[in-house]
Amino acid sequence: MYHFNMKRMKIVHLFCKKLSAVLALFAIALLLFSCAKNTSTTPAVTPGPLAFNARAGGYLRPFTVVGVTYVNNILTIGVQYKGKPDTCTIGIVVTAKQYGNFTLAAKSSPNYAYMDIHDHLADTVYYTDNTHLGYIQLTQLNTAAGTHLVEGNFSFVCNETSPVAGGNVDTAKGSFTGITW
Repeated sequence: MYHFNMKRMKIVHLFCKKLSAVLALFAIALLLFSCAKNTSTTPAVTPGPLAFNARAGGYLRPFTVVGVTYVNNILTIGVQYKGKPDTCTIGIVVTAKQYGNFTLAAKSSPNYAYMDIHDHLADTVYYTDNTHLGYIQLTQLNTAAGTHLVEGNFSFVCNETSPVAGGNVDTAKGSFTGITW
């Protein structure tokens, strides 16, 4: 009987040795594979360099983006050029769910543009209207959380509304890239 128990103990001991070796290998493999870095990435939208340029008042001017919002599918872009002695502000409002071409018309329409020129003499405000139109082409419009991006081109003619009605101003060859919010 003693011999039988000894044999049984040797078998159990040998089994435990092999089991511990297998468990050790399993633990090492688990550590190696669970600590490996995930190198796969989801491609992100890569904006172009931030730029907003427009030919306003006959000169190509670089504008600074002062505000961008996108609420209820309404994109609003506000930019400003500070020169001497004038300051020029442009605003573009577009109702868009995706990229495309849009006509800029009267302020009462879903898509319009305005310009405010402030110089040493006056503050003059211009708006697109039903006879002074423009266009905007949104070449990129990404509104997904974390990847907001808009890029495009525009051109418009605005009619003076303040301080007196009557004068027009052209804004041509406008382009913008890399605008995020």
